[in-house]
Amino acid sequence: MKPFEKNINELTIPDFCKRHHSKSQISRCVRSLKKHGQYQPIVISDNDILCGVLVYLASKQIGKDKIWAVDLGPLSEEKKKEIRYLDNQIFDIEDWDEERIKSYLMELDVSKLK
Repeated sequence: MKPFEKNINELTIPDFCKRHHSKSQISRCVRSLKKHGQYQPIVISDNDILCGVLVYLASKQIGKDKIWAVDLGPLSEEKKKEIRYLDNQIFDIEDWDEERIKSYLMELDVSKLK
């Protein structure tokens, strides 16, 4: 599957969305998009967003007309819900490796990320 540019106004946010994205979180994503652009495509099926709601919301906020997406093609509603759930659940399963994070952050000027 190759990412392609999709008209942002054709996309819909699912009724079932595990994560709530705060204004602060969306603002941080907006800053990242402005600084680095969209470096990870969202995942869609039948114009429904399966993965990448935060990037979608931030992109809409800054007035983007197009967004990079990967289309999985037609899927059942059950399969769509499963993908949405599993995509979010993966990040909740494991803890961070604190020593690696400390080492990584020491090499990074975190003040520039805020």
